[in-house]
Amino acid sequence: MKAMILLIGRQEKSVWHQILSESLTTLGKLDLVSEEELSAETTQTDYNLVIVDAATVIDAENLLSRLLIEKPYLKIVVATLSPTWQEARAVLRAGAADYLSKALTRRELLVAIENVLNIR
Repeated sequence: MKAMILLIGRQEKSVWHQILSESLTTLGKLDLVSEEELSAETTQTDYNLVIVDAATVIDAENLLSRLLIEKPYLKIVVATLSPTWQEARAVLRAGAADYLSKALTRRELLVAIENVLNIR
């Protein structure tokens, strides 16, 4: 399965974006948009997975809710450099499929994404 993955985060390609791109090349295509660039056209694409960079969006929980209203079946992962249990609980209650630390190794990241996409 070649997955279509959307990363909502900073426009410039960060180290995190590079790690994601390199880690996920075997799974499919990774697109990058900033929260400001997120549009109805973007959300109409049939992405298998959306990764929200919590450090670069205004309100990850609210963004998650908006995306899930449009596409309730969408699998969304929230990633952050400084995870807290409070934020994890909030985004998981809002419908996130997983909440990840950006400090994961490439292999751990790949395994986590494969689990969300049910790829074994």
